[in-house]
Amino acid sequence: MPNHAPLALRAAAEVEQLHAFFVRWLDAVDPDPALTLERFTKVAAPGFRLIPPGGAVLERQAVIDWLAASRASRGSRERPFVIGTDEVEAFEIGPGVCLVTYVERQDGPAGANARRSTALFRDAAGTPCGVEWLHVHETAIGAGA
Repeated sequence: MPNHAPLALRAAAEVEQLHAFFVRWLDAVDPDPALTLERFTKVAAPGFRLIPPGGAVLERQAVIDWLAASRASRGSRERPFVIGTDEVEAFEIGPGVCLVTYVERQDGPAGANARRSTALFRDAAGTPCGVEWLHVHETAIGAGA
């Protein structure tokens, strides 16, 4: 996505593209040996934080460490690992800052789950969509939430 596109469009595109990366990164059936964590590290701001459905607060390095340890750990030929995002809405909330809400749905051998996420982005030249992730808060939805 060109960096001159509206911020809300770039942030929404980043949500889709990073989740596609996660599927490829975590895929145990046909892992891509050329794939590196740079796709994530380049877009996670230095102060990035993730609050997953369990409520823990994970700093940037903890998320990087988890991703590194989880390489090619999900999916099977019988039940591939997939992530889908829908209900994506992006709102510019100030100069160079955007809030995006979306629903993430995961499915694989470990089962299916869904989470409603809120993510905060800011402009960032030199990243794939021209934005970087500042903060994500996920809330479980559906069965077991």
